[in-house]
Amino acid sequence: MTALRRWLILVTLGIFFFMVIVDGSIVAIAIPTIAGSLSVTTGSANLIIAIYLVVISALLLPFGQIGDRWDRNQLFIIGTILFVVGSWLSGLGFHLSVVLLGRLIQAIGAGITMANSYALVTDTFEPQQLGRAFGIESIFISLGALAGPGIGGIILTHLSWHYLFWINIPIGIICILIELLVFPRKKVHASFKNYDWIGTLLLIH
Repeated sequence: MTALRRWLILVTLGIFFFMVIVDGSIVAIAIPTIAGSLSVTTGSANLIIAIYLVVISALLLPFGQIGDRWDRNQLFIIGTILFVVGSWLSGLGFHLSVVLLGRLIQAIGAGITMANSYALVTDTFEPQQLGRAFGIESIFISLGALAGPGIGGIILTHLSWHYLFWINIPIGIICILIELLVFPRKKVHASFKNYDWIGTLLLIH
């Protein structure tokens, strides 16, 4: 694998991780606006934040295990697609249930990508380059945590709240195209023998 290809993979992972982290906080300042638009209480609208964070937390370990048993590259691409689809559905916003369904799909995609992102970095870079690679990805994550409310405020100033979700679509599509072009393809036969399904269900529960 060439150095250019390695760094393209890292930047793609970083940008997508940035989006996933931003989406955990970008909605917070828009809750009163969304609640008014959907004619629901603020408490009900807060489920838009809660469902995203809770589902991601529940799925990180299971999808990390699945990534160990299958091709992480393909799994990451699937997660990216789900995140983009969920963003589109959340942005439709004609009913709270539709937004929540979109956030659920978003969270599943985010859980898949977050669970496998660092492992993909490890697969891509030589041991002597891992420190730098992890540091760069951590910068994207930190920027995402800081930027969410600010980006949300800018969007709400100029556009409707629907674009809090739709902003992910063009960036996500670019990430998908890069992933399809540069991510390595492996022929891996997934093996779920001895997988602890009961433990996974208990963890999610």
